[in-house]
Amino acid sequence: MKKTLISKIVVFLLIPILFTGCGGNSNTSNTEETKPVTVKPKAVQIKGDLGDYYEVVNRDFQIKDGLITVEVKRNMKDFIFSTNGLDPYGTSGEGVLGLYGFGIELYGNAGPEEIKNATSGGMGGPYSNEDVTGLFKLKKGETGFIRWTVEKPENIKTFQLTSAITLPDGSAKSSGSASSNCDQFIKDYEAFVDSYIKLLKKYKANPSDPTILQEYTDAVQKASEMQTEASNCTDAKYVNRLTKIVNKLATAAASMN
Repeated sequence: MKKTLISKIVVFLLIPILFTGCGGNSNTSNTEETKPVTVKPKAVQIKGDLGDYYEVVNRDFQIKDGLITVEVKRNMKDFIFSTNGLDPYGTSGEGVLGLYGFGIELYGNAGPEEIKNATSGGMGGPYSNEDVTGLFKLKKGETGFIRWTVEKPENIKTFQLTSAITLPDGSAKSSGSASSNCDQFIKDYEAFVDSYIKLLKKYKANPSDPTILQEYTDAVQKASEMQTEASNCTDAKYVNRLTKIVNKLATAAASMN
């Protein structure tokens, strides 16, 4: 059931909707930043496995010279797992027993613009592994900073941090966050499906609209992120809710034919 559901999600979110021929040049060349961009956290809650232990400091932040620097606070809750032998994602070596990391979702007016996965390292992850280890070493009540590169700062309005951890023995990662994370995922996924249905209708009304290709590309990127999140929400109550949302998308896609 799990694999079938996730397959449905990927298939329907990646529907080509007859985009054959929607070409165009993508100008992604980096230009020197001359003016910082101010952004706000979409939520102070950090999504994912470490959400019980950290939160974003609720204030404005700046994207400057292609970097966003976010202040994160370690709350007063004890880890319920051992931190010995853990390293950031993207690193490996003798003595490494598990991995942990933080990611960021950057949003514009129309939805997600850039996504840096919590499990990514190197160029796809945070600016420095030292930022990640610095957060993991914080004492209760302390704050630290973590950075990511941003490709198109001018498009970003808000952001939300994500997190993940892989432990060597399969022990519990957090207490109480899994259910709340899945509930939030369902809400986010349904909102995303609604926006995708609007995109289908937009394409049907005007297939030559030059903005559709970029919106579709963004949707594909978001779909990939949500495929990973869906794999963590396999309880029957979540599967049933996801199935209803997937069926709504399938019905909308069929009506476009």
